[in-house]
Amino acid sequence: MLSLCLLACAPERDLAPVAPEAVADASGGEVDDPSPYVVVDTAEVTQPALTAEAVQAAVEAAIDAVLAVDPNDIADAYEGIWALRDDGDCPYYYPEYLELYDQYIWSDSCTSAAGATFDGYAYYSAYHDYVGSYYTYDRYFYVYGSPVEMTGPDGQQLVGSGTAYMYDIDYWAYGYRATATQLQGAWRWEGAQYADSWLGKGVSIDLTLYTTQYDGGGATYTSVNGSLSDIDDTITAVNFDSVYLMNAATGTTCDQEPGGTIRVRDAEGSWYDVTFDGPAYSGAPSFPAACDGCAEVWWRGELLGSACPDTAALVGWEERPWN
Repeated sequence: MLSLCLLACAPERDLAPVAPEAVADASGGEVDDPSPYVVVDTAEVTQPALTAEAVQAAVEAAIDAVLAVDPNDIADAYEGIWALRDDGDCPYYYPEYLELYDQYIWSDSCTSAAGATFDGYAYYSAYHDYVGSYYTYDRYFYVYGSPVEMTGPDGQQLVGSGTAYMYDIDYWAYGYRATATQLQGAWRWEGAQYADSWLGKGVSIDLTLYTTQYDGGGATYTSVNGSLSDIDDTITAVNFDSVYLMNAATGTTCDQEPGGTIRVRDAEGSWYDVTFDGPAYSGAPSFPAACDGCAEVWWRGELLGSACPDTAALVGWEERPWN
């Protein structure tokens, strides 16, 4: 009842824009008080900057960009500097939490005896080659930084805020492998070691990728959701919306194209939607006549034509999907 009263009994407010008020300037005259609203002074975009053919190339570049985001880069970068800590002293962590949950929570601003500096607050957990009753974790890594700066003795630095999570797991009892990546926030490496990787480019990221592959490069499934920014001078951002692809070994009736939508944004800020007709998930139906490897390209509700991008890289890998 209280929540209903808070809504129903609240006084009405006039949400209409308020006209600028006259205020005195330094010379004693009157000037208009600036509007409280942000006004973007840009020319109206009436024509798309990209053709359907250019969008096709952009989609292929977007797939390459996603497959270049290897989570091992951030895991290696973090663990390389973490190995130079003074255990229990720099950075300080909570031993009770580590004992209960096998996870570090550290908060500090310090320099270790090895010359590494740690500044920030983070959750961190990782292990390698963990063998269970029917599986083996080749690698597991999780970090949440809010924010965190870690600098090695050579001055190379990992800076970030957000979440990085990944695993590589071999379900050897059932004959398949699975990988997962979840990256959110802004992470970057300053230095030569990862300069050519996504981490060295400092992209803004919100990406989730799951894969499954049966032994011997057999049935392969890949699912991608999320966004990347700062791809190149032509494409400033990409978005994958429920993109799912299976290869022919899965027995799917449509291995020529994924399900879902890939969006690309040009340098002028316009988005282009590329909508595919493949199955949305394993076992989902698809219309055979529509499964031709091509997709419609839309710009602001206008159909620009079709694009037939090569999406095979999403499932054309062995063991791990990253380049």
